[in-house]
Amino acid sequence: SIIILNYNGKELLATCIPSVLQAIANAGGGHQVIVVDNGSTDGSVQFVHSSYPTVDILPLSKNLGFGEGNNAGVRSASGDIVVLLNNDMVVEKDFLQPLLDAFHVGGEDVFAVGCHIEIVGNRGTRGETGKTFAYWDNGFIWFTHRTITPLDYERKYVPSMWASAGAAAFEKTKFLELG
Repeated sequence: SIIILNYNGKELLATCIPSVLQAIANAGGGHQVIVVDNGSTDGSVQFVHSSYPTVDILPLSKNLGFGEGNNAGVRSASGDIVVLLNNDMVVEKDFLQPLLDAFHVGGEDVFAVGCHIEIVGNRGTRGETGKTFAYWDNGFIWFTHRTITPLDYERKYVPSMWASAGAAAFEKTKFLELG
């Protein structure tokens, strides 16, 4: 199940949803798409209903925020794997299958698989996630991004300290068990 969290993002959904539907068509299979609407007042719910009739919508009566909104979506999802996306994500047509395949490659030990996010802005393109690590130093946790190497690309997967909930897949049962 692919869950897109939204709050007053009708214009963003007009770009996000088509890219997700194209990725599903590319991957094949019956994947569920849910837009969790956090109490929008911009007509987002009506827009999704009229423009994308195959997309499920979970309209919340008020803005529950990022965490609770995503949690509501996960609870309502029918799939064993949930992919959480922000409404400003435009995905590549082949993004879905590698996420799902990683759960099969890693077996029961895999809880989450993160996407590589590239943010394009007026200061160029930068990576947001990827080969991330953390370490302790004098009672603090420090985070760092490491360069993805040609060998990493050959392996197709790299270890990561976290999976950004705005662009990652999670094993639903484990996610819910964490509360």
